[in-house]
Amino acid sequence: MRLSLRAALLYLLLFFCPVLPAMADAPKFLVITDIHFDPFADDQLFAALQASPAADWLEKFKEKAGTDFPPEDSDSNFALLESSIDDAAQRAPRPDFVLYGGDFLAHHWKKKYDEVAPKSHLEDPAAYHAFTTKTLEFVTGMLRRSFPKAPLFATLGNNDSFCGDYQLEPNGKFLGHFARIWSPLIGIPHGREKSLARGGYYSAPLPGLERTRLVVLNTVFFSSDYENSCGCSTQTPALDELRWLADTLRNAARKGEDVWLLMHIPPGISSYGTEKSFKQKGHAVTAWQRELTSGFAKLVERYRGRLRIAFAGHTHMDDYRVILLEDRALLLTKIVPAISPKFGNDPGYQVYSLGGSPKAQGLDFETFRLPDPTNDFSTMGNRDDDWAKKWEKEYDFSEAYRLGPLGIESVTDLAQALADNTDTRTHERYTLYYPVEGAPQFDEKTFDTYRCAILNLTSPVFERCYFDGKEQQVPRACRSSVGRYHRLRQSSPSPTHD
Repeated sequence: MRLSLRAALLYLLLFFCPVLPAMADAPKFLVITDIHFDPFADDQLFAALQASPAADWLEKFKEKAGTDFPPEDSDSNFALLESSIDDAAQRAPRPDFVLYGGDFLAHHWKKKYDEVAPKSHLEDPAAYHAFTTKTLEFVTGMLRRSFPKAPLFATLGNNDSFCGDYQLEPNGKFLGHFARIWSPLIGIPHGREKSLARGGYYSAPLPGLERTRLVVLNTVFFSSDYENSCGCSTQTPALDELRWLADTLRNAARKGEDVWLLMHIPPGISSYGTEKSFKQKGHAVTAWQRELTSGFAKLVERYRGRLRIAFAGHTHMDDYRVILLEDRALLLTKIVPAISPKFGNDPGYQVYSLGGSPKAQGLDFETFRLPDPTNDFSTMGNRDDDWAKKWEKEYDFSEAYRLGPLGIESVTDLAQALADNTDTRTHERYTLYYPVEGAPQFDEKTFDTYRCAILNLTSPVFERCYFDGKEQQVPRACRSSVGRYHRLRQSSPSPTHD
């Protein structure tokens, strides 16, 4: 009997032990983006914040801020900021790393500041810069408070600037403060944060993944809406960044490193801008400048053997972009939904798991959402106990779409399924998940605008997809540049709200 028991135990150990390390070592990480923190709701609270260092803001908010979440057409107040980060820390208490996709600051930042400040940003720029910097420090501190041991990586959004929306000054004061605040969190030694302070871009080893590098881009410089209105006309921040990216990818390839990308504005078509343009009989609108899109695509093609996946924010929606050139799918960009409910989306964030493979094979994610951001939490009793209970799991990618793990192949299949009018299940789920079950962002008439953006990088190829089978024809100037792969009747969403 003893021998049988020993044999059974030995069998169990040999059978299960090889599996345990892989399960324990499987990387898990969190992606949060577009908090758009708005500290201006209360005039008296603003005065207290302006007079206090960022380290004291949490105490001020807990003393004076309300517990109501913001209306759906507003950015994140303190209640939503704290709730979202606290809930994420409960869902992923020990992530291998945390990615933040940009836009720390609320929309219309300068205007909101001027409405409550004793002097406008023009009358007292020093006070304006100090308050803006403290806001950046406070949001960063909230992330560090909830994830005290996890490596944190962040990029900047188009609203993150002293100068204004899409107006970040290269090598300016805001970037200097960003570098000072974030360099210790990223692990960049003092004195070596040159690219971070100059342009907001950098690279670092990715924890938990062997021979894998995270390259963080500042794609605000690439945007079609970017203006260097506070800098010098001779500056070329986007071209400087592309050259830096080429050098960084070349060095990574030489070292045998795989590369993941983090950015704010994703490449490709702006679904939201294109929908508006089509209503005025215009052309499709790209999120990036055409020349920069082309330069980036060439780098992606050159280093396709090393580039694994990219993450972005900006649109506030749950979406996808695939760079597809001459029938070859080269890079998937996962667009992560926003915490801010500004554009009708419900607040959301995503937790990813990676089956132990640095090549992004077996990658899956869960989306968590706040179903009704207008709930009044003031009657729920002890806030410490009940604060995060309204958040819920929305869906798991592989379970919801049944297309396998997240990757180029599954997202290409998703886009093709959306083009199939008989696949109502996929169509309904994508339509539901796109705004994180918030306000619908498209109907049957506008669906193709969002569908076609998934696999079509440039305006000409997007228009070929969009007008395929429709009475309206592609403008003559666009026809000659259409590639072979447009036989795929694909499309996708990505409202490029600012």
